[in-house]
Amino acid sequence: MFLKLQTIVLFLLITVTFVLAQSDKEWNEKGKDLYKQDEYEEAIKCYDKAIKLNPKYVDAWNNKGWTLSCYGEYEEAIKCHNKAIELDPKYVNAWNDKGWALYCLDKYEEAIKCYNKAIELDPKHVNPWYNKGVALEKLGKYEEAIKCYNKAIELDPKHVDAWLDKAWPLLELGKYEEAIKCYDKVIEIDPKSTYAWFIKGVNLYYFSGKYEGAIKCYDKAIEIDPKYIEAWYNKAGILYDSGKYEEAIKCIDKGIEIEGEKAYNISSKGLLLSKLGKQDEALKYCDRALELSPYSLDGLENKGLVLAEEGKYEEGLTYCDEGLEVDPENKSIMTAKGEILYKQGKYVDAIRWFDKALSINPDYMRAKKGKEEVLKALEK
Repeated sequence: MFLKLQTIVLFLLITVTFVLAQSDKEWNEKGKDLYKQDEYEEAIKCYDKAIKLNPKYVDAWNNKGWTLSCYGEYEEAIKCHNKAIELDPKYVNAWNDKGWALYCLDKYEEAIKCYNKAIELDPKHVNPWYNKGVALEKLGKYEEAIKCYNKAIELDPKHVDAWLDKAWPLLELGKYEEAIKCYDKVIEIDPKSTYAWFIKGVNLYYFSGKYEGAIKCYDKAIEIDPKYIEAWYNKAGILYDSGKYEEAIKCIDKGIEIEGEKAYNISSKGLLLSKLGKQDEALKYCDRALELSPYSLDGLENKGLVLAEEGKYEEGLTYCDEGLEVDPENKSIMTAKGEILYKQGKYVDAIRWFDKALSINPDYMRAKKGKEEVLKALEK
């Protein structure tokens, strides 16, 4: 009888040990599933249970760290990654994920050291190469960033984020055509990427002045997603610059239909109506915008421009000045002020404001065009 009882107890101990040995993995897997559902707090509870059962469970420590980063607890995340690295100094993902947490804390140099360690351990791991490129870009080291993105692309030619992010340092270096090729590559990989079509349109317009090409890109984004509101508004902007005011109004109306009345969309409609000579209607839309949001920068700028269309230049400039009090570095309002001064015939003052806008963004097409017009007028 005693021997039989011993056998039963031994069997139970083995069974419990087996269950416990499996349960840490089960808790970890459950945590991963919850993470995929964006249930971060519940996921962390699961990782904690896995760690309680097995304090040396490296994956659980690292997964907990990554999940903490996902809702902004970067310092706590780093502690978890450090624990994972302490348990396994050659754990590539822990080094990479620690780097990401440091990056999110704006500690770019420290992040790069972690990515370098991950690359040293596994030169064919794509994520550290890509993440290192992102960090280098933040430091303004554009050539080095491009090399990292190229390495990530070499390892994974369909790495969409690497292609997209490679375009940004190319733009900073003035290599606009090469940047466009990056967007084309993303579109080749994923023809239904609305963002790739949209951002290609942005760059064709702002950096190359290719209006028709930009509109085609926006139209493609809208075809894929008819509610892609940024594409509707950007298309309206190009049509405005092209003097196609009625077509631009249709785009703005579509935006209003999608998201309702906002200060920026109805004030933009007001500006377009003023270009069609419908001043009373235009002012009603601008006033409505400022009722919705008295400090709307778009509302203040557009009302200033509408008043200038009526020849009320000083009043228009007052609204621009109000906007600049809210945001002294707003290049759009600076440009609007330059445009109004140009209409007044105050060319030197107009150039000064266009230059201020260009000091903030040297590639700002609207300010560049405005300044060019003033210089031509001065030549005459």
